Amino acid sequence: VLPDLLPWVSQNRDDLVLKPSIGSHGEGVLVGRNATQHHWDQAVGRATSRGWTVMEYVEPEKMVLPVADPDNEWRTTWVTQLVDCNFYVYGKRVGSSMRRASVGPILNVAQDTSDGRPAGGFLISVPERDT
Repeated sequence: VLPDLLPWVSQNRDDLVLKPSIGSHGEGVLVGRNATQHHWDQAVGRATSRGWTVMEYVEPEKMVLPVADPDNEWRTTWVTQLVDCNFYVYGKRVGSSMRRASVGPILNVAQDTSDGRPAGGFLISVPERDT
């Protein structure tokens, strides 16, 4: 985050996400609307060093999805999750897409919930074919 942008980033917390430029598993990602102003400003202050990105927050879609519980004989319950859609483009062609689902505000399938269970997963997107 460039120092000239700090006041703007601080004032627009609800519309922004702060994340390390290089990272994995959603670690270090802070969704502004889920942070207090104090916590946000502390994170923005640390982000003046190289390697941080600020980006616009996009409200994810909500879907009710089946979730199997391994501790309850794999019984399925239906849970509202946040979902995004990602496309893989090769040259000028869309090759495939992927959807991620998560119970929390950070859509990352490698994160765990507080009890150690996975917080998200993949949804397989299969393109329709003309017959």
